[in-house]
Amino acid sequence: MTTRYDWSRAELEAHLADQARYRIDQVWSGLYQHLAEPEELTVLPKALRARLGAALAPALTPVTESTSDDGDTVKFLWALDDGARIETVLMIYP
Repeated sequence: MTTRYDWSRAELEAHLADQARYRIDQVWSGLYQHLAEPEELTVLPKALRARLGAALAPALTPVTESTSDDGDTVKFLWALDDGARIETVLMIYP
């Protein structure tokens, strides 16, 4: 399966050929600079957000999240599109 981050700018432009150039810039910026989900790109019309959400599959799907008692460590379990799982750890220390 192709995820949203597998698309090149040219492929995104081809998929959004019916959209104005500034819309493509907004989508590209939202995905790659702001790391937003398509549904979170509120500068876009709702219909376009829904279309992008359906066409651009996420690269990672959150499975679980656990936080240590002191809140300094957060563990995330993610599912990849091929079913594999990976764990990441965020350590918030000074």
